[in-house]
Amino acid sequence: MKRDEGNIDRRDFMRRVVTLLGASALGGIVGEDGFAADEAQKSGSAKEKNKALPNIVWLISDDASLDTVHCMGNAGIQTPNLDRLCSEGTYFTSAFVTAPSCSPCRSTMFTGQVAHTIGTHELHSPIPQGVKMLPNYLREKGYRSGLFGKNHMGKYAESCFDVYDAKIPKWEEFLDGMPADMPFFMTIAFYDPHRPFRKGGIEHPHDPAKVMVPPYLVDNSETREELAQYYDGITRNDVVIGKVLKKLDEKGFSENIIIVYVGDNGMPFAGAKTTLYDSGIGTPFIVKWNGVAKAGAKGDGLVSVIDLSPTMLEAAGIIKPKEMVGASFFKMLKNTNERINKYIFAERNWHCIDDHIRAVRTEQYKYIRNYYPNERVGYPVDLTREQSFQTMRKMNYENKLTKEQMQRVFGKRLPEELYDIKDDPWEFKNLTDDPKYADVLKELRAVLDKWIAETKDVPPTQRLKDTQDPETGETINEYGPRDK
Repeated sequence: MKRDEGNIDRRDFMRRVVTLLGASALGGIVGEDGFAADEAQKSGSAKEKNKALPNIVWLISDDASLDTVHCMGNAGIQTPNLDRLCSEGTYFTSAFVTAPSCSPCRSTMFTGQVAHTIGTHELHSPIPQGVKMLPNYLREKGYRSGLFGKNHMGKYAESCFDVYDAKIPKWEEFLDGMPADMPFFMTIAFYDPHRPFRKGGIEHPHDPAKVMVPPYLVDNSETREELAQYYDGITRNDVVIGKVLKKLDEKGFSENIIIVYVGDNGMPFAGAKTTLYDSGIGTPFIVKWNGVAKAGAKGDGLVSVIDLSPTMLEAAGIIKPKEMVGASFFKMLKNTNERINKYIFAERNWHCIDDHIRAVRTEQYKYIRNYYPNERVGYPVDLTREQSFQTMRKMNYENKLTKEQMQRVFGKRLPEELYDIKDDPWEFKNLTDDPKYADVLKELRAVLDKWIAETKDVPPTQRLKDTQDPETGETINEYGPRDK
């Protein structure tokens, strides 16, 4: 497993942090404990140190796929404020979540650790008491933290923030109450565009005729209508993001700030959410950071949401703890040709239907291992009960689906899958039996085996009950104690 973990000597680390925070503000060095030193410490002025630390804002969209931002290639969606972030910052075209489910993914965002390592791999699994989260580390440097909107990481995770409120508009009170000389970490976790969809709520609702229908879905009126409603949810988020950007400007926070926009898994449609195809794990990933992230730049190198916390720690001048396996992408913001990851990893576990799938991806290839072969893919209840899925199910029985649609959505899984993403971006052509790719297959098998061992993966024999029928969405079992 080759990763650039940021293993630099202390002198180089000092230089980089000073560059990050502004040498003119800090006087030029970092002390042995990782805190800013020299002029600020000589004067004993904590306020001056705090002013130099960047404020941090995370904007997390619920179920936003990679192609749900206008500036990133989707001409049919309205995201003017995200487009502004793209023009003022850097966006990544090869960004991925660690799990195609909400709570496992979010746990890795905020801890920099693999979900199964800390026991958060199943949907609804809370972050265990005592696992340090990003706000805990930032508090040691004087940061005040707030989480507004969706938590889905448990009560302990909620307590790690100085302020938590499930009501998204409460972010404004948080900003109004922030002293000018105190750094903050604010997360707004939207509920949109998660199902159930609702149409409109925006000035110009999306036209079903103008949405992008991926080839693993049926292009019909039901799918287009649901996609248009899905797009409306993205735009509702965008409107709030515009208000946040305006408020940050008015408060004078805009210059020394890191703003990150990201999703937690792919869109809630068959063939996407809860799968380890790029449609399930690809995410929009935009970073604005004046003086660091190049304005309007596009990065093609691999990044993962597990890299978020290590990057924020580096921004705050905090040495990454050994338990964090993510890598800082700071140097990719300075130079989009840089790379931090040769491989990124993803896992699928219980999400209404039990499963155990692992994947490793390079910039060109994806290897997926299905531990329950010959079972069909199970999608979450929030999408299987909807009209587009049930119409597609009926068409499958009538043999009206394409081969690719049938295999992706209703087919039984093979033990292994290998795809050349550059040649086959929709991951339709499995190359595991092609002798030309034998060496690639051998390499990625070994890389995945090593990751499984190093991260102390849970065994696939620890199965949970399915709670829904995979085709009808009908409830078949009650939730077990780990699923509440």
